[in-house]
Amino acid sequence: MIVTAIGVTAECSWPAGTVVATYSASKGNGNPITWALTGDAVNFGLSTLSGPTTNVIVGPNGIASAACGTTANITVTATQ
Repeated sequence: MIVTAIGVTAECSWPAGTVVATYSASKGNGNPITWALTGDAVNFGLSTLSGPTTNVIVGPNGIASAACGTTANITVTATQ
């Protein structure tokens, strides 16, 4: 799995849809890959739930003011 992240601290200025990290998976058993995000699903989400690549993105309402300048703990799981 390859992970590319642009930051580790939630910035209030990040608009909804901003890509925070990219996850890519390859090889495996040939079956489709399903992605899931757990943790701070209020401020973050996934751009797609299936396929070889997904992005962690800022949620539809942007970063909540209470989360500004904090580190979000999220887990992205790929299942095949």
